[in-house]
Amino acid sequence: MTVEAPKILNRLTDRHGRTINYLRLSITDLCNLRCFYCMPAEIVEKLPHSEILRYEECVEVVRIAASMGVSKVRVTGGEPLVKRGVVNLVERIAACTGVKTVALTTNGSALAKFAPRLRDAGLTRVNVSLDTLDARLYRRITGRGELNDVLAGIDAALTVGFAVKVNAVLLPGLNTDDLEPFVALARAKNIEVRFIERMTFKHDDDYFTQDQALDQLSVNHRIKPLVVERPSPHVRLFDCDGARIGFISPRSQPFCDGCNKLRLTPHGQLRACLASNLHVDVRKILRRPHTDEDIRQAIRQATVLKPHSGPWNTEAEMWRVGG
Repeated sequence: MTVEAPKILNRLTDRHGRTINYLRLSITDLCNLRCFYCMPAEIVEKLPHSEILRYEECVEVVRIAASMGVSKVRVTGGEPLVKRGVVNLVERIAACTGVKTVALTTNGSALAKFAPRLRDAGLTRVNVSLDTLDARLYRRITGRGELNDVLAGIDAALTVGFAVKVNAVLLPGLNTDDLEPFVALARAKNIEVRFIERMTFKHDDDYFTQDQALDQLSVNHRIKPLVVERPSPHVRLFDCDGARIGFISPRSQPFCDGCNKLRLTPHGQLRACLASNLHVDVRKILRRPHTDEDIRQAIRQATVLKPHSGPWNTEAEMWRVGG
């Protein structure tokens, strides 16, 4: 649903006083895994190639957004490393004036191969989605793939100097016993592990909360809150006996008040909120004669459309909006 914005802003501050400086750029709806909570195995309908934004179109939006104060770009999917030419895209994004951080969210299965080239292209941060450290459970959750490939990817990313975070979605009845192994991983590799409450567009889906996880960990560990060096409203950080762990808890402890991002989907929807259908169709603008100001206006419109909090009424699939 494309909605006309009520007014145009001159800068990227939304109607609720939040400054927008972060763009999540989803470059593909394809993935080489089939995590049951994200992309079911039976899915067959893919976006037509003609509807996917070309890299030059993505870079154009990033370049103009950066001129308006966006300083962080995160490349996502689907799985971005299955998209041909992704290293060149990262290089072009990193070269945009005003972009200070280029990050990547990946399932890690191909990261060992790409890590050195991504570093040379200008990537600065990597988030690896990994929900279990048990090989059999990994296959059950993902439907395919090998845990050892992901662990090798994490090691390769650390070797080349990336700041690495591991994101683990908490799945009741499946991986909540993995809390202890993940704490051990965080301590052993000196990385941050973030536990994420399951985000879903179905309100009746069960989920495991931050407080439940902390209660479980506190049986064997001393846990104390950490002060975040830079404002990061969506993450709550803790020291767990020397391990750095975080929680992203959109359901039990929403963080909409501090939301600072827009999302560009593979098919060119500039979305105001993950949990809302509100968007501006940037692809239509990109594929007709246009000026930079036309794109600026679209970005301002999307900023105005940001709701105060996510209504979770969208019919979008998670892999098509970048998660």
